[in-house]
Order: sequence, then structure tokens, then C-alpha cells
Amino acid sequence: ISPDGKWVAWRDFGNNTVQLRKLDGRNVRRIARSLAIGAVAFSPDSKHLGVALRGRLLVHDLTAHESFTVARGFINGFSFSPDSASLVDGTSGRDEAFDAPSDL
Repeated sequence: ISPDGKWVAWRDFGNNTVQLRKLDGRNVRRIARSLAIGAVAFSPDSKHLGVALRGRLLVHDLTAHESFTVARGFINGFSFSPDSASLVDGTSGRDEAFDAPSDL
């Protein structure tokens, strides 16, 4: 649930997707599809949704209904800054065999 309480996002492992809808709405949007879905988190201002997918970090703009790949590699964690202006991620490069833990 987003910090402002207006949105809910979830991983649908049966369909390998990330879904989004307004908490009081019925229309469900598919934000991403991937065989490997990691962390899903809203920005503190509730304007963006971050999604760690296989090989990339996706940020979805909730107002513009657009998604952007903002990082590539094996994303092990990410976090929005408290003012939502920045995003930091932890990766282990492009080789999953060298996967390193992250506490982000």
C-alpha cells in the first residue's frame, strides 16, 4: 500500500506480473511482466513505484502511467530517498553467479 493510502501493488506469481490499482478502484494495471520479480516499493511521495525485475530496475510513474528502466544488472535491493528525488540500488553486476547480498 502506498504511503498516501491511495494505491496497492502486488506480485502475481501465477502470471509473473506486478499489478497496480487504486485502493478504492476496480481497474487493475499490469506494470511489469518477468519470470523473476524482486522487491516492489512505492516512493515516499506515492508518485512512483519501483520494481526489481530480472536484470533491471523499473520505475513506474503513477500519474503519467509510464515505466522507465533506470538501472541494469542483478538488482539486489533499492530504496527511494525520503524526499523521493533520488533512488539508490544495489547490484551484483550482470552475472547472477556472483550474486551479492544487499541491505538496501
